Amino acid sequence: MNLNTIADVLLKIFLGAGLTSVFSLIVNALFIFGVWGIFTKCGIKGWWALIPCAREAKLGEAAGMGREGRIAGTFQGLCILVNLIGEFAGAGTLECKTKS
Repeated sequence: MNLNTIADVLLKIFLGAGLTSVFSLIVNALFIFGVWGIFTKCGIKGWWALIPCAREAKLGEAAGMGREGRIAGTFQGLCILVNLIGEFAGAGTLECKTKS
C-alpha cells in the first residue's frame, strides 16, 4: 500500500465522501463550515464538526435529541468501518482477466 492510497482513505474518512471531483470537495467543505457555525451558535465547540461520527451526536445534542444523535453517529461509524474494510480488502476493485 502506497502513501497516496493511505492519504485517499484518510480524506474519505474525514470528508465523508470520495474526492472524485472538485465539486464534492467544495460541497463537503461548505457542509463542515455550516455545521461549525451551528455548533458555535449552540455553545458547542466548532471543531466537533470535523469528526464524522461525533458530528451527528453533537448535532443531536444541539437539537435536544441526544439519543437519536448517538444512534445516527453509531450508524455512520459502522458505515465508515465497513468502507475501510472494503477499501483495504480490495473489494472495490474489479480485475478483468482475458485469455491471450
